[in-house]
Amino acid sequence: MGDITSGSSRGANYLDVDAALLEQKFIADPIVVHLFGRDWSFPGVMPSLAMLRLARWNEAGIDLERLGITESMQLIGDLIPDAYLAEWGWQGVGISSPDTPGEMNPAMEMILTHLVTTYLMREAALAGGGERVGEAEAPETGRTGSSPTGSSSKPTAPESTGSISPATSEV
Repeated sequence: MGDITSGSSRGANYLDVDAALLEQKFIADPIVVHLFGRDWSFPGVMPSLAMLRLARWNEAGIDLERLGITESMQLIGDLIPDAYLAEWGWQGVGISSPDTPGEMNPAMEMILTHLVTTYLMREAALAGGGERVGEAEAPETGRTGSSPTGSSSKPTAPESTGSISPATSEV
């Protein structure tokens, strides 16, 4: 890593963390949720409090796939800005289900699941291969075939592909 204090008019005691993160490619593309005709942006990496909470729940043996309403509300508070929650609430998407008391609103559950899944996938990709967060994985090298066994498939008979092959005129 280069000197992230150089070139600064603030002196040697100034640390430019933004420059360091950009240099190390730790700044990810934002996660975007489209709702009510508008795009809502979220940070590209999971906020620290949410990550710590998930780690503690995991260590305590709490099944992250089956969080209760209390845990879900805590996680929503960690991940979704209050301004978003307020505006969504005015539009009818609250935390609790209007139809089933004690259960989460299906739209909010979908948003929370998407955010957590995306964050965890990005974390796993970064930890596993050191790839830039938000980037697609590189394709595998070696033989590529459509057959799961790796062998070539047999040629298709012309009779079976008549609907997709160009018509040939017979003379």
